[in-house]
Amino acid sequence: MGNGTTTNGNLPAVCGITLNAPECLAWPTGFSAVSKTDTTIDLVWNDVSEASEYEIDYDGSSVTAYDTGITLSSLVPSTRYTIKIRSIIDDAAGAWSLPVYVNTYPSGVDNFPDGRTILAGGLSHTTVISEGTVFTWGQGSDGRLGTGSNTDASSPQEIGGLSDVVSVVSGSAYTLALTADGKVYSWGNNIGGGGG
Repeated sequence: MGNGTTTNGNLPAVCGITLNAPECLAWPTGFSAVSKTDTTIDLVWNDVSEASEYEIDYDGSSVTAYDTGITLSSLVPSTRYTIKIRSIIDDAAGAWSLPVYVNTYPSGVDNFPDGRTILAGGLSHTTVISEGTVFTWGQGSDGRLGTGSNTDASSPQEIGGLSDVVSVVSGSAYTLALTADGKVYSWGNNIGGGGG
C-alpha cells in the first residue's frame, strides 16, 4: 500500500508519495478509456505522427480509427473489457499497447451527476469518480472496495474520507486514487506490495 508493508487495507491510506500532476497515473502511451453509459466506452490516445490509422482490440473484437479517439458502442452492461491499441504506419502494424481495463455501467445506474466517469476496473470491482467523489461496487474481498469492510456491493457505494479525486487506476484487487493536491491513496489487496 506504499507504506513499506504487505498488509491489505480496506480503507484509503496515503501512500507516502506526492505527485505533481494527474498525468503521472495516466494509462500507458496516453491511452485512456472512459465509460459514460452502460453500453459505451470512449477511447482517446496521443497521436503517432506518421500513423495513418489505429487498430483497437477489445476482447477479441477489432475496430479501426483514423483519428485519436473513438467510441465503442453496443457493449454489454456490467461487463469488464480489456482494450489495447496499435498504430498502423505504411500498412505495417506497430506493437500493441499495454491493456486498459474498463467496466461498463450496470443497466439502470443513473444516480451519478453528468460528470460521472468510470476510470478503473479491476477483475471484479469498478471505481467511478463523480465530481471529485469516489464510488465503487463489486466484490469486496481484501478491502478492494475501500468502504471499510470486505462485503460485496451490487450498487455504487461512496468511499468516505476522499475528496477532490482527479484520477484512479486499479489492479486486479486494489485501487490507487490521486487527489488534486497530489496525494496518492491506495486500498485493497497488497500481496507483494502491489497496491502501492
